Amino acid sequence: MKNGSVMGVGLVAATMVISAVLPSIASADDPGPLVMGTWRLTAVLDSADLASMDEKQARRLLGKTFVINREGFRFGKEKCGVPTFESSWVEPNLYLRKEAWISAENLDLPNPVEVFDLSCTIVLVKSKDRLVLHWDGFFFDAVRQRK
Repeated sequence: MKNGSVMGVGLVAATMVISAVLPSIASADDPGPLVMGTWRLTAVLDSADLASMDEKQARRLLGKTFVINREGFRFGKEKCGVPTFESSWVEPNLYLRKEAWISAENLDLPNPVEVFDLSCTIVLVKSKDRLVLHWDGFFFDAVRQRK
């Protein structure tokens, strides 16, 4: 019976440790901070066949910034609803062929790539300081702005 009581104490201790650690794991898994911040468009990377603007209009957006935070996505006067920060890991070529009818070749994305749905658009994560923003049928390179 000694082994049984020792195992019981060990199980209780393990349960207490897991319970104490779980809240910190949950907050570490919150993907929002990865994409939250102010981002500046640095390059037009590609466009879908069907786009809401032409290449000249897209190039005029270079140097502009957009903001992703808990309240939503803001790009100029455009505002989107509160993002859920839902993300998925996808194979870039398969995903972009299905969703935008383009190749991932010009986007220089990792494989797999994490894609965030921001309610009115998506961003694909290149690294902690670089995103690809899909906007009006164009794909832009974006760099995090430090304060």
